[in-house]
Amino acid sequence: MSEDVTAEALLEFLNASEAGIAAAKRVISQARAEFKAMLKDLAAHGDKMNREGYFYWLFKNGATVGRKKRK
Repeated sequence: MSEDVTAEALLEFLNASEAGIAAAKRVISQARAEFKAMLKDLAAHGDKMNREGYFYWLFKNGATVGRKKRK
């Protein structure tokens, strides 16, 4: 009986781990798409823009975005 409980607990842990990994992959994929969209938006605004109380700018390397709260 003890082996059954152990196997069941291990399967529950593995199912939870699998669900967590799938959720993390979705979050990372969405963040990557949002970042690409932000780069396009910055390019359309001359690499600088204000949005929702923040000032955003693109660094010269073309892959780093700065952000600071507007005063």
